[in-house]
Amino acid sequence: QVNSSAASDVYKRQFLNAVKQAIASGDHIEIRGFGTFKVRNRRPRIARNPRTGESVTVPARAVPIFKPSRLFKKEVEEAL
Repeated sequence: QVNSSAASDVYKRQFLNAVKQAIASGDHIEIRGFGTFKVRNRRPRIARNPRTGESVTVPARAVPIFKPSRLFKKEVEEAL
């Protein structure tokens, strides 16, 4: 007999690994009623070192983002 807590941990890990793999390969994942996970590419930019005031070049990079669905936002708003 399988412990339900252990089984749910396995499913959560498998789900998160699938999301990470999809994001890493550039795909996006949409879960209806919850939201979308995807990658956004940021352009390179010039920033400042706050300690020295020196200009620093920040390279282009890809960042993972989560955009909640309207339904998810509405349910959270109503719960608070």
